[in-house]
Amino acid sequence: MSDGGAPVAGPAHTPPPGFQPERTVLAWQRTALACAAGAALIARHTATVLGPIVLVIFTATLALSVVAFVLGRHRYEIAADEPSRRRDGRAPAALAFAVLALAMTELLSLTLQEVP
Repeated sequence: MSDGGAPVAGPAHTPPPGFQPERTVLAWQRTALACAAGAALIARHTATVLGPIVLVIFTATLALSVVAFVLGRHRYEIAADEPSRRRDGRAPAALAFAVLALAMTELLSLTLQEVP
């Protein structure tokens, strides 16, 4: 019983074990999709300055985003006790390279753009 209406400290509520990995994989998927959308936007806006090279950069960035999406999904589908479920850093590396490609594309576009 509590004193003066204060809540009683009881056992901590723990969510079912499947929710945290599911939230993590959904976060990886959202991040990969946002990176792919960013690549499409930057490709669209820099195509007039950079020309066909934008298509190559866009394709590479899109591929890296897909790799991160698939790796995040694959890690969730593997059984929790599987040794291959350990964190190996491939998905973060793929997203890091994709974001780097986006930044370099934009910087190259700004550098080559004619100033009126």
